[in-house]
Amino acid sequence: KVRKKIDTSDQAKAINYLYKGMSEDVITVPVIEDLKEHQAQDEYLYFRTDHHWTALGAYVGYQNFMTAAGKAAFPLSHYPESVTEGFVGSFYRETESKALASKPDTIYAYAPVGGKKVSYIEPDGKKLSAKIIRSGDDFSDNYKYLLFVGGDQPWAVIKNKNVTDGSAILVVKDSFGNCFCPYLVDSYQKVYMIDYRTFRKVDKRTLAQVVEDYGIGEVLFLNNISGTREQMLNNQMN
Repeated sequence: KVRKKIDTSDQAKAINYLYKGMSEDVITVPVIEDLKEHQAQDEYLYFRTDHHWTALGAYVGYQNFMTAAGKAAFPLSHYPESVTEGFVGSFYRETESKALASKPDTIYAYAPVGGKKVSYIEPDGKKLSAKIIRSGDDFSDNYKYLLFVGGDQPWAVIKNKNVTDGSAILVVKDSFGNCFCPYLVDSYQKVYMIDYRTFRKVDKRTLAQVVEDYGIGEVLFLNNISGTREQMLNNQMN
C-alpha cells in the first residue's frame, strides 16, 4: 500500500532484475535476505535520522562479500570499537523534525588493526591523510558520519604493512562504502577507493587503466540503490 501511494517499486525485485542483466563474469553479492534476518533480531543496521546503514549493517555486507570472494571474514570482535553519540543525519537535515532530533543516533565504528591512515585526494586536488576512523568530536552533529575513511573523497588508499602478499582491491563506491571499507584493510595489502561521483575531477584515467596501473586483482562496486534510478548518477558511473 505504501509503495502504491508513493509510486515506487520493490527494491529486492529491482536488484534481482539488475543482476540478471549482468555478465556471467560478474559475481553478485546479494545481501537483502541476510540483512532481513539480522533485522528480525532487532539489530541496529540502519540509522533512524540518516539514510546510511550503520557499521553493523555494513559488517553484514562485508561478511557476504568475503564469502563471495572465497575469503574468511574477521569477526566483529577483531576490530577495535569506538562510539560516537548525538548523530542527527540527513533525514533530520532535510526535515528538521523535532521527533528525529529528540532521538539522535549512535555511531559505532570499527577500525582495522593493520592500517592506521587513509591517504586521499580532495575534489580540488589537495592531497591529505587522516585516521581511518576519526573522532566524532571532529564533526558537527549533522555530519558525524564523515568520521569514516576521510569522508566522500574522489580517490583514497589504505595500506596495510602487516599484509605482504601483494593483494589489492578497488572499491567503486558512494558514501555507503565509507563504513564498509575499514573491514577490508586487514585482508588486503592495499585498499583503493574511488567515489565515482567526483573521481573525474582529479583523474582522467579509465577504470581499466587504474586497475592495471596498481596491479588490482579485485574490483567491488558498492553503492546505495539510488545510484540506479538517478540519471545524473548513472552518467557519472558511466
